[in-house]
Amino acid sequence: MKKKIIYLAAIVFLTFNAKDSFAQNKFYVSIHFPKELTNQKVEISYEDGRTIKKVPFLPDQNTITISDSFYYNRAIILIHIDSNQFNFPVYSSFFVGKDPASITINDRKNNTENVASYTLINAVDVIKIENEVEQFTAPESEAFNAFQSNPQPNDSSFEINKRLVRNWNDRKLDFIRQHKNEYFSFWLFKREVAPNFFMDPDSLMAFYKTNFPDNFKNSEEGNEVMEILYGRKLASSVNMQAPEFNVTDINGKKIDLKDCRGKYV
Repeated sequence: MKKKIIYLAAIVFLTFNAKDSFAQNKFYVSIHFPKELTNQKVEISYEDGRTIKKVPFLPDQNTITISDSFYYNRAIILIHIDSNQFNFPVYSSFFVGKDPASITINDRKNNTENVASYTLINAVDVIKIENEVEQFTAPESEAFNAFQSNPQPNDSSFEINKRLVRNWNDRKLDFIRQHKNEYFSFWLFKREVAPNFFMDPDSLMAFYKTNFPDNFKNSEEGNEVMEILYGRKLASSVNMQAPEFNVTDINGKKIDLKDCRGKYV
């Protein structure tokens, strides 16, 4: 019973914590397309740390510029190209920061390998690094997927699954440790490792505090990582008292934690 209340408290704590204590930064990026691409279906959007915004793309448009505020350590530029008619990845994504950035999709005519290529200035290809992580963690991910495709329904299945997940995430931590000063590693830790309930929150908190640079930790995203880990610590501590809170549900009804005590939530 107490665990159920603590889970709810952790979720509310993470969801409703205010994010206005950090000043936003500005990014500027220009995206250049080859002429042969301008008549294809192109969708562009970006994540500023709080929402995803779409950017209009007109037919025969060779260059588009985006400038806006962002609230995380980096903004993410998302490009979707209709690959049914053109040999480019369906989705591409790039980190950009405060320095003016440029993303140029190179003309396919001069590309002998017939695959997408980019020229980047102050931008980082997220998909490329994700592929590196996949290769780095391939044995662990393959072992996990093999178990999932042929599960053995017995008392030890849960423990085997937990061990495989931990092995996979430990391998991700090895990658992060080797690239701890790069924003991608911080982003990967926040997105995939910190929220995983099979990983010990105290160990992750120690890893977080000792590996990442201060400019990541002392940011809005850094605070969110600590909220995730602290919320997980609350959720795993059955005897820890959840802090009082109240919130309004989707029907406009006010809910107080004290009214939920002793009840299923």
